[in-house]
Amino acid sequence: MGVVCAPADRPVRPPRPEADTLVDLFARSNGKRIVLILETFPFFMVGRLVGMGPGTIAVKAEEGVSIEFVGRRFYILVDTIAAFFIEEPDHPIPSLSNIPPTPGLRASEATADRSVSDDDVDPRYNLLQLVGQTLLFVLRPEQLAILGQTFRPICVATLEAAAADYVRLSTVNIRWSSAPEWVFPTPLFVPNTQIAVFLPFSRDIRFPLAQ
Repeated sequence: MGVVCAPADRPVRPPRPEADTLVDLFARSNGKRIVLILETFPFFMVGRLVGMGPGTIAVKAEEGVSIEFVGRRFYILVDTIAAFFIEEPDHPIPSLSNIPPTPGLRASEATADRSVSDDDVDPRYNLLQLVGQTLLFVLRPEQLAILGQTFRPICVATLEAAAADYVRLSTVNIRWSSAPEWVFPTPLFVPNTQIAVFLPFSRDIRFPLAQ
């Protein structure tokens, strides 16, 4: 049976709104500014969408985060995003410095370069590309506990290996507010489903745990 083609003069219909998916939306928005409200640390961010992979987007932070994170690329699991907006021609995202202050809201202390180069775009990102590097991980639970001491699940660790559905971390520096240099005594395995955010990071950088 031959292929049946539509008449040349028939207009191509755009996808129906009800058929659109988040994958479609993120794919056609690469390079645009985005504002994110997240379930986990850093909770709020304005940046630029610079890539996407299975269930993950890459965002280069510009504002709304502490200065230690400005200009860094965050890899964020889509299902940890509570709400977001991607800039449109009629609805640009304003700089936080131009928004009247509200209680608890502050602009970042530095402004990142908002240009996007080809090197920033990584459409098929996965953890295998970062094996051997030191990363900051934010896990999905709101808090965890060790021997009765609760902490926000943020750590800096070396990614030793990445399997199909888990990672192996070594020298796991859990960022306790009272003991930010503490290292867990053994390596840790973490299921991928428990990872909310990750990014290459240095152990030497200190940052506030409250955003």
